[in-house]
Order: sequence, then structure tokens, then C-alpha cells
Amino acid sequence: MNGTATNRRTVLIGLDGMESALLDEVITRGEAPTFKRLRETGAWVGLDSGTDHDTGLSWEVAWSGRTCATNNRLSAVEFDPSNYGVLQQGATQIPFWQGLTGAGTTIVFDAPYTSTIEADDVVTVTGWGAHDPGYPRASWPKGLLSEIDSRFGPHPTCNNDYTIVWNDVERTKRMSQAFVDGAAKRVDVLEWLLARYPDWTLLVTVMSEPHGASEAFWHGMDSAHPLAGHPSASHAREALFAMVRAQDAALGRLLAATPDAVHVVVSTGGMGTNVSDVPSMVLLPELLYRNESGKKRLRWRRRVTPANALEAGRRWSAEIEDRYRHSALRIGFRKHFPAVGRLIFLMLRKVLRGSREVPTNDAPTPELVAWGLFDAGIQVEDRRTPSEIDTHRTSIGWHPATMYSDAWPDMAAFVLPSFYDGRIRINLVGRERDGIVALDCYDDTCAKIEQLLSECTDGTGEPLFASVERRSGDPMTRHDTDCDLLILWKKPVDAIIHPRLGRIGPVPFRRPGGHNGSKGFAVFDGAMSDVVVEAGTMRPLTDLATSMKTLLGQTLGAAEQRASFVHLGKTVS
Repeated sequence: MNGTATNRRTVLIGLDGMESALLDEVITRGEAPTFKRLRETGAWVGLDSGTDHDTGLSWEVAWSGRTCATNNRLSAVEFDPSNYGVLQQGATQIPFWQGLTGAGTTIVFDAPYTSTIEADDVVTVTGWGAHDPGYPRASWPKGLLSEIDSRFGPHPTCNNDYTIVWNDVERTKRMSQAFVDGAAKRVDVLEWLLARYPDWTLLVTVMSEPHGASEAFWHGMDSAHPLAGHPSASHAREALFAMVRAQDAALGRLLAATPDAVHVVVSTGGMGTNVSDVPSMVLLPELLYRNESGKKRLRWRRRVTPANALEAGRRWSAEIEDRYRHSALRIGFRKHFPAVGRLIFLMLRKVLRGSREVPTNDAPTPELVAWGLFDAGIQVEDRRTPSEIDTHRTSIGWHPATMYSDAWPDMAAFVLPSFYDGRIRINLVGRERDGIVALDCYDDTCAKIEQLLSECTDGTGEPLFASVERRSGDPMTRHDTDCDLLILWKKPVDAIIHPRLGRIGPVPFRRPGGHNGSKGFAVFDGAMSDVVVEAGTMRPLTDLATSMKTLLGQTLGAAEQRASFVHLGKTVS
């Protein structure tokens, strides 16, 4: 990178999934004095991540200054057409701080979708408590995360904030307190790191609590949410307010600990009611399977199971898994002979799948530093070097869509695992290993699926879909993180009805909150005597990385200069 960084200390604080409407309400209640001051005195810029917000990769976009399309990475899920395997792919892009020179030490703590870097002037800790970190629990220099775990412990919700708690009031309260405690503990660690590296010039950290809390508790914010009448909803509402208050207190402490710095507080996008989990993960895969095979793979213990009927403490994944047709025998063995039952089930599955078994890429369980809040293990620090870790990939064998993976080679179209919008892949000759749809039949196959989807309802007569997008470009060169049809859901549903294939569902809701909130923002504050920000504008999220490089005194090319909304030593006309 050309240029020399300034000696200006800069603190970039991410608020992962902070929804502006929620923040506004807590400010109005008079319970967020730090945010209130920033709103009144800071320079605010709107940030628009566009469709990248729905990929779950918005932090990677922010760090790299490149869109998901530019990065040729349209989803965190990677499909291998040579064997029909799927994996979740972690951090892949180079962040704006890599390559800074003459700037003292850069500290990067718990920022999602960053990786460790073998550099003497870059201190990195990943996976301490980030929601969807995209990288193992690791650090550079090696051993730093282990020392933090020893001194402070992991974040109270580390690897446990995916747990579904809306069905259990006591668990809702426990998770709420863990988010509050985690926000305070994060600042404890950051203050220790700043003292340990007194020559620091740039600090980058992301507060994960807004993301995890919004996914867990959003039914407390939306009075029209299907779960708004559940006994946990009032507790969930207070939990969201408590989370914002804790963020405000943590932010205030961090600003006070770095009084001589420029502070940049960023949200890449907000959160709202989850409309995608059940239809994308369960209903759509079953619909295409029934359409292709004429068979049903899901079963129901009783004719109707309300969407909000999930026993207190019951895992959603266990509930869904028990609804598949193979479950009756499996449940009996698991109840009476747990180890034997699982062994027999795995042997039977291997025999049934035969030579075309889809690899699960499951790795041995690593050593744990602790058991988490809801008994999900927290791994010890990964001591491999960055080059040894490379691009981090993890199994998503838990995902309900993978229950159909054995049938994918025989299907004309199938549903890829996703965490947001529905993603359909055509089994194309010459692209997929066992492709059965000829290229000249591609458009006709897409049209038939679009027609199938248009015939589905939820029983109210209202449309299910906001849009069904046929992806552009040559399908033969479709990237392995892309799909052929992208389904955007209009509202939360627990069942779909097709006139020929019947009713699918109802299925209990999973995460109350999801990635469909407001646009993001950046606010600049602190030691800014020679810093001019084009406040009040709405800029692409990709402009943040360039603007940060401007703030850090880097030499920019002409295109980068036009993209930056930060300027040094001059007035913007």
C-alpha cells in the first residue's frame, strides 16, 4: 500500500446488527446517553450494503471495500458440484488495515470475518465472542487468546448465542443477562489490550451483542410477529432494551479510555422480523423433494402443530430432525440405547446412500476451554498459523436442507442450505457431477419451478414471495457460492400449501429476528480538527474501507478518492 499512515489514533467500533429503530427508541427513553451525544454532535453518514446485507457477509464487504459480487462470493455456503457437498466458508478477503506502514500497532479484536495475519505490527484476536466469526478462535501472536481466556474468560454467549430461547422464559432471561455481561467484559479485555500495546494507532473491534440479541428476542419488538403472544415476548422486549443500554455503557467506557482518538462507530445494517428461516430451511426443500419424487420426507406427530408450540428447553434442530421419516427408529434407539442407536443409524444411512454419499466434512471435536451458557462447547485457541488455517470451512450438516442431500443427484433442482433467502440450484449437465438437466432445457426448468412456487399459498390467500429472481449470466459458469433461483420471502410463514403436493407444515419458528432491518450508519467523533466528513449522505458500504484509509493517511488512487467520504485538511465544497 502506498503512502504513510498518520500518527492519529483511530478507533473503529462495529455494532453488529444494531437496528436504528431500536436504538432510536432507547435514546427516546433517555437510557442511552452516549448514543444520544453521538447523534447530536457526531458526523453521521448512512451506509447501504444493498443485497450484500442478506448474504451475512456485510462485515467482509466493509473490511475489504468490495461487494460480494466483486469478490465472486454470493453466499457463505459453498457448494461443490463435483460431489454435491456443502460447507460454510469463512473469511476470504484482505481488510483495509493489512499493509499499513509506519502507523504503530493495529489491534483487531473479535471482528467477524477477519483472519489472523502474520505481521509484527498487527495484533489479531478472532472468535472471542463474535456472532458468526467466520474464523476459528485464534490470535496473532499465538497464545494471546489463551491468555485472554485465562484472565477474563470467553464471552458469556460465545458459541451459544445461536441457541433458540423464545420458547423458554428462564432461558430468555439468562441469555439477556449474558449479553449485558458480555458487553462489559469486552471493554475489560480492550482496556487490557490497549495497555499491553501502548504504541497502538488503530483499534478495530465489533460488539456482537446486537446481532445475537436481535435474532433471539425480536418477537418482543414487533407486535405483529407470530410469536408476539408468547409468554417470553415481554421479557424479550426488555432484553433488547437492556442490550442497548449495555452497549451504550460499554461504548462510553471505550470512548473515555481513548480520549485522544478519532472514533468511528459503525453498523453495517439493522435487524427485523425473521421471514426466512422456516421457509428456506424446511418448507422449500420439502416442496422440491415432493415435486421431484412424489414422496414425503417430513412427518407429523399430530395433524397440526402451532408455529409457537416448541416445548420449553427443546432444541429447534432436534424438533425438526425428529420430524423426518427416518426418525421413528432413530428416536427409539436414541431413547433406550443412545450410543448403539446412533451407530446403527449412521451405518444404515451409509448403506442407503451408497457410493454417492455426500461428504459431511465433520471434524473431530476439538479440545474445549469451557462449556457455554447452554452447553455448547467453546474451543481452546487454535494454535495453527494463518497459512495453516487458510480459508476456514465448517460443516453445516445440522442444516435441514442437507437432509435431502442424498437425493440431490437424482433431482432436476434442489435447495441449497442457506440462512436467509431461499436458494435453488439446477442439476445441470456438464456443471454438476450427475447433472440431469440439459443446458437447452435450463430456462424451461426454471420456468416450471417458478410456476410451482406461484401456486403455493399459506392459506390466507396472500403471496408468499417478495420476488423469485432468476440469476443472470451463463449458468455454466455459475459460481459455487451462487444459485440459479433466489427466493425472497414476503412474510414469516410456518406452512405452505400446494394444490397438488399438499400442506407442508406447520413448523415451529426458529430465530425471531433476521437480516431485514434498516440500512447501516457510521458516526465520526473525537479528535477531528483536520477531519472533514460528508455527513448526512447515504453511501455504499464499500466506501467505508476507503474512507478509513483516508483517515489513516494512505495515498489513494483517483477512484478511491472519489469513493471516500472522509477528507483531511480541507473543506468539502
